[in-house]
Amino acid sequence: MLFASRHQGAMMMALCLILGVSLLAACGGDDDAIDSNDTGATPVETVEPTPEGADPEPDPTATAEPESERDHGRLQQIDLDLELFADGFVQPTDLVAATDGSDRLFVVSRIGLILVVEDGVVREEPLLDIHEQIEHAMVEQGLLSMALHPDFAENGYFYVYYITHGDEDTMVSRFQLSEDRRIAVRESETPILEVEQPHYSHNGGNLKFGPDGYLYIGLGDGEDPGDPHGNSQNPGTLLGSILRIDVDGGDPYAIPPDNPFVDDAEARDEIWAYGLRNPWRFSFDPETGDMYMVDVGQWAVEEVNLQPADSTGGENYGWPIMEGDQCWEADECDKEGLTMPVATYENPSQGCAIIGGYPYHGQAYPELEGIYFFGDWCSGRIWGLENVGGEWVKEELIHSDLMINAFGLDHNGEIYALNFEEGGGVFRITVN
Repeated sequence: MLFASRHQGAMMMALCLILGVSLLAACGGDDDAIDSNDTGATPVETVEPTPEGADPEPDPTATAEPESERDHGRLQQIDLDLELFADGFVQPTDLVAATDGSDRLFVVSRIGLILVVEDGVVREEPLLDIHEQIEHAMVEQGLLSMALHPDFAENGYFYVYYITHGDEDTMVSRFQLSEDRRIAVRESETPILEVEQPHYSHNGGNLKFGPDGYLYIGLGDGEDPGDPHGNSQNPGTLLGSILRIDVDGGDPYAIPPDNPFVDDAEARDEIWAYGLRNPWRFSFDPETGDMYMVDVGQWAVEEVNLQPADSTGGENYGWPIMEGDQCWEADECDKEGLTMPVATYENPSQGCAIIGGYPYHGQAYPELEGIYFFGDWCSGRIWGLENVGGEWVKEELIHSDLMINAFGLDHNGEIYALNFEEGGGVFRITVN
């Protein structure tokens, strides 16, 4: 087994820092393979976490994050906790609540399964098993996300994002539930979009239907380090972008007429926004329509981006000109036309890979209303983010021992954190 223990991973990470960033890939980079049954591997970044309860090894060359003088308001008053809801999953990557009137929660497993939680119990029979057609040998591959059609209650359609076995490309496919709506019909698979992947890292992997009814798809730059082929700054390729397509208007899809590049002969019509390294997770605020989108950094900065609901698309989020709010490997860079993040944090002092979550609109904890939650893969930290008087402020709310890989929402708007470690627990965010 390549990753024998989390302690060894921390030692390797520290060694990388000593030897310099030029050897990062060799110490914990994208060339690390894993056993398909190893539940200690990450599909986001191939950096081994630190021992439980310990902070990541600090980077002696990094500048400490300055203490903000802005008012953090209620964030500083929140005493967050995590409550185990269900476990026994293998490398969970997504959690989605059924919208057909049932209380089912669907939990996506990287190895090619979608399991069902009913009445708080994990059902033995999966909703879908496509493990034979999924490539998950490398840490950023596998079955990565699912999204329910806006009319799921009527048509039983849902969409999945996975890496294909053999070709190792991105596949977005549609499945349909059986007549009794208990399981998905394997033979109903309808390929929607296939994108050639030049590498087994930075695959992105998120699917979400927006408030407009269109399907949004997150794709990473497909390369490492520094996007050497310039995919993220090239709207002529789908890589390094957020796509926006109409799955109801064409076969297999149509281009929304108001997509920002439909009249640009040098750009792909599907692109909604670009300049991204690895947008592992994004979500829409159901109250405002705003999109929260995180982008996993290279070596120094993790970022949260906010696209307002009235955006017409076409934003350039800067990679690899910038990493977060800092110029990439340069003292100065041209920031004109780039959209800056609303929040950042440094790695490895606070983690290694940002995991995007959701804004809270549940009923159990009114004090959390409107706060956006996100976390980190390595450190287990969970932050809250909100706009206070026109300024975005964040606050660390809990430093857990979880290997946070994704967040999910239930039918009541409560937020869950998915633990990628052995046992694959799903934990509900609560307040003490």
